[in-house]
Amino acid sequence: MARHLSELDANQSLSKALMIVKMLSSTQGDIGVRELGRRLDIPPSVVHRLLATLKNHDFVEQDPRTMRYRTGYGLYEAGQSYLVQRTLADAAFEELQKVAKNCNMAAYLGAMHDTEMVYFLSLPSPPIHVYPQPGRTAPLHSTSIGKIALARLENNELATFLQTLDMPRLTGNTIVEPIQLYEEVIEVRKTGYADCRGENIEGIYAIGVPVLDSRGEIVAGISLASPGPEMFREIRDSALEQLRRASAIITERLSRLVSIPDTASTSSHRQHA
Repeated sequence: MARHLSELDANQSLSKALMIVKMLSSTQGDIGVRELGRRLDIPPSVVHRLLATLKNHDFVEQDPRTMRYRTGYGLYEAGQSYLVQRTLADAAFEELQKVAKNCNMAAYLGAMHDTEMVYFLSLPSPPIHVYPQPGRTAPLHSTSIGKIALARLENNELATFLQTLDMPRLTGNTIVEPIQLYEEVIEVRKTGYADCRGENIEGIYAIGVPVLDSRGEIVAGISLASPGPEMFREIRDSALEQLRRASAIITERLSRLVSIPDTASTSSHRQHA
């Protein structure tokens, strides 16, 4: 019973905090604690406590002169993250769909976020039914897109990052030693593509290439996957050629859309701060 009450209190606090964020987002100018409490019918003491938590996470800011509140940079960062996902997905969907159909393989679009890879697009194919929904995460160390994402890190940063990265063994082929993954990522950087040889899911083979922004920086990766090494070997070279062509088109489209903030770098630096 005590645990149930604790969870209920937490849910109510979260709901009230979100109400405060929405109110601040829809209000022109700064607003004080008592006014927020009056508008939302929440006791000022509760509003003050929740604002302190939101401020600690940069979701709200307080004017040091007036002590009134406004939305913070954390909300902007979260909105930009959503914009990046939607922009990448919109730019990549048509080309990724073509490649998936031509190669009869499942296709994916994803990018690095903190210590994981996040899927933005997932296009299934009859031979394979691994269909993670957008927003789902996967390990960096065992996926082709994850290795592509790691390739954007400088050597020293990569070495440090891999020492702290959780690398569970998911199959008999999973790379679990930092030095081995480091060497593979360096090779990915040289060749411009990454393989996944049944490392994430038993029997599923994949190949991925980077998607670049207008500055030539890696912002995401696209990949194709097939069941079994035989099918993968038969179409691998053709799949790689088509992925590279699709990546070039996606990069060109990105350059014509909104500017993409360097979220992966931001996340990486925050991770090691």
